[in-house]
Amino acid sequence: ILASNDTDIMDFSRDTYSYMWPRDGALVAASFIKAGYSEISRRFFNFCSQIVDPGGYFLHKFTPDGSVGSTWHPWWKNNEPELPIQEDETALVLWALWKHFDRFHDVEFIKPLYRDLIILSAEFMVNYRDEKTKLPKPSYDLWEEERGVHTFTVSTVFAGLKAAANFAEAFGEKNLSLKYRQATEEIKKSMKLYLFNPSLNRFAKTAQMDSNGKYTLEMKLDASLFALWFFEVFEPNDPMVRSTLQAVHSQLKVKTNVGGVARYENDAYHKTVFDYVERAKIFRRKFEQKSSR
Repeated sequence: ILASNDTDIMDFSRDTYSYMWPRDGALVAASFIKAGYSEISRRFFNFCSQIVDPGGYFLHKFTPDGSVGSTWHPWWKNNEPELPIQEDETALVLWALWKHFDRFHDVEFIKPLYRDLIILSAEFMVNYRDEKTKLPKPSYDLWEEERGVHTFTVSTVFAGLKAAANFAEAFGEKNLSLKYRQATEEIKKSMKLYLFNPSLNRFAKTAQMDSNGKYTLEMKLDASLFALWFFEVFEPNDPMVRSTLQAVHSQLKVKTNVGGVARYENDAYHKTVFDYVERAKIFRRKFEQKSSR
């Protein structure tokens, strides 16, 4: 499942969208599953089983032949090694795979994937967490821009481990199922404790851990906060979720006939030339006013 065969971005990025992002592929596969197209989702999951890293995670993106695609996420930064992944890409493959199994009940298809994809990835997600907070360690956000502990990513890890627990229970491994369910409970509790800002009454987009092991919350409104209810971490009518999404709707809704929702506040991606020109004019007027004084 490729993101797109569109080549428009060749003009400014010298690349295309002809890659398979595990996150995007999983979301599309979930739609095919809901529509009843089991053969398409099977092909996707078989492909995922061939490209998952032995460490239990998926890298940034892949070409149609399974090779690792181009990336701007470094393996080494500030003289320290770091894992250049978006952990939501690993989590959502398991989330979508459980949807497939729950819909089609094809045990013979799932059986070869159970140990080498499901359990492998679940073990990675359980272990790739901060020992103190129990939240996932930093990775890149779904927009592929910022490294940190993101509410969206944490929500998907919750969903991925919940799916793994369901699989383990279905395959009779109760100890593994309990292990993964305990991890989801720890993550949910920690989200309330570390990712919710009581003074603003909403969840943060991202948490950054400082050198003292404390999180600093980035409260920029982000459309990806829908993950709080979409991946069933919290109920849609939970007061914390309602207040968060009301703020998103208020600030990010596109108030035109076209409608829609912006990705996040001051998102520069594909901004119009008009917008940049107008901002330049405002900056110039302020500069001239300051100079005249």
